Order: sequence, then C-alpha cells, then structure tokens
Amino acid sequence: MTKNPLGKPQDGFMARHFDRRISGAITRRLAKTPLLPNHITAVSIAIGLLGALLLISTQATAILGGTFLLLLHSVVDGCDGELARLKGLESRVGAALDFFGDNLVHIALFSCLAVGLWRTSDDFLFLWLGFSANLGTLASSIFYFSFSKTHPSPLTPHPSLIDRLAQRDFLYLLPFLALTEKLSWFLWMAAIGSPAFFLVLLFLEIRKPRTDHDNLEFGLEKSSHV
Repeated sequence: MTKNPLGKPQDGFMARHFDRRISGAITRRLAKTPLLPNHITAVSIAIGLLGALLLISTQATAILGGTFLLLLHSVVDGCDGELARLKGLESRVGAALDFFGDNLVHIALFSCLAVGLWRTSDDFLFLWLGFSANLGTLASSIFYFSFSKTHPSPLTPHPSLIDRLAQRDFLYLLPFLALTEKLSWFLWMAAIGSPAFFLVLLFLEIRKPRTDHDNLEFGLEKSSHV
C-alpha cells in the first residue's frame, strides 16, 4: 500500500501506517457520493459512542467488540478531514465538530469503562479514576479550543509537541488489554495522563513568549482599568 497523501504530518505511527491507509481508500469512494464531511463526522461519533457503551457490559465478547468499534471510529474519523481536503470543504465549523466529537467519544470511553470495571469489581475507585480522566479531557479540550480561536497558531512555539501528546494511537491498546483482562491499566493511564496533559498545555501557554501584539493588548487592557 502507498502512503495516503491526504494524511497529516502530525499523525501518530499507527494512524500513519494503518488508519490512513484504510481511511484513504474509503475516502476516495466517498468522494464519488453526495456525502459531506460533517456526515462522516456524525457517523464516526456514533460508532465511537456505540463502542464505548459496550464497555459497560460484563460480557467479555461485548467488551472486545466495543474495543474494535473504537478502532473503527478512529479509522472513520480520519475520513471526514480527508474528504474535506479532497473536496475543498474545510471549515471552522467542521473542525470544531470533529474536535468536540472526538472528545465526546473519549469522555464516553472513560465513563463507560469506569462503570464497567466498577460493575465487575464493585470497587468505587474505578469511578473516581473515570472522573479524573474525564476532568482532564474536558479541561484540555476547552482550554485548547479557546486558544485556537484567538491564536492563529495555538500554544506556540510547541505545536508539534502538543500534536504528539494528543495522538490517538493509545486506542490500539484496548483490544490487547481486553483480551488479557487488563483494561483497568488503561483507565489508570487515562486517569493520570489526561490531567497531566492539561497541565502540559497550561505550562506551555504560561511559558509562551509574549508577542508585540499581546503586549499591546495587555497594555491597552491595563490602561483601561486605571
């Protein structure tokens, strides 16, 4: 297979070598239909939410099926952006829908996994771990999106670092962990990693050099309060 030219430079290893190869083939067929990128985004979100809901089950086959649906969500999620670039239909609305749709799936994943583990173990710790993972995810998504609206290149000068940290290759751990009955490891990693990711975003924003434009805005704001 050849590399998908519709991919992004910041794609993770699995996205670049697996997801994009499949999504590219799907996208080229979708381009011949009247479907729009936002339609594909909605389908991707629905697949992801269904996969997450299956993690509530106590049946091993249902849980494993849910993890594979989440992988399918990851593949289809690449098609909306590819279709937008192929048809020249890129937009801020579409980007926002994709961004918040991904985060909705992540929140559903952490929530349903936490509930499923709690149901099988009767340990309330898993619910707290899910809460921690969701809190970090929600804080990061709101923080990152708010700065992407006001800064042409959000969180510079380290956008490549943010892209690497935000990659979704972690979803490929799910089927393996489900087969080995170690999904609790994934929830622990999410509970620690999601808040840590938010702290990295906050740290990089604080450390970001202030531009002349920012200094001017700060000066005007300060003078307006004198």
